[in-house]
Amino acid sequence: LKYAGPERMLDAVSAVIGDRGGLSVLDLGCGSGLVGVQIRNRAADITGIDMAPEMVALAHARGVYDKLEVAEITNWLDKAESHFDLIISCDCLIYFGDLGPITSAAARHLKPGGVFAMSMELGDRHPFWLTDTGRYKHHPDHVRDVAKNAGLAVGQLVENFLRMEYDEKVMGLYAVLRKPAESGD
Repeated sequence: LKYAGPERMLDAVSAVIGDRGGLSVLDLGCGSGLVGVQIRNRAADITGIDMAPEMVALAHARGVYDKLEVAEITNWLDKAESHFDLIISCDCLIYFGDLGPITSAAARHLKPGGVFAMSMELGDRHPFWLTDTGRYKHHPDHVRDVAKNAGLAVGQLVENFLRMEYDEKVMGLYAVLRKPAESGD
């Protein structure tokens, strides 16, 4: 697959927050923990959420998460009271069409100045469309729209390689959305 999602995601996050460390991080759809490995050295603590117990077990085996939970991410966000410097969702939102609800939920859990970083498959139809693989592709304007509606500013929105599939390059869309540091920002 030549999967490059976690590395490209870290590049996009770094472009917005620089080398800032000591972060409280939430990894939505953590899977086997590849993002946790990438972000661990910048995190004071990392919480990983995934609905697949097998994936959470793999993430646990990596030893980089402070807390792991088996849960559906939108339900978890609805019930959680924690706030984070960085919420990251790498290659998970390909299973969501409208990104508005998840972006708004993530925004509620960001500390002032915090960022929500997400990757998707790049789509050329606005706002999004379901492919024959069962995954959604998202148009960049959809990401801009949901960011605005959630009160977040687009800090980074780049197209870059995600992975190979059937010997074809799959292009990703990497977004880093920032919550204002203060109400007037």
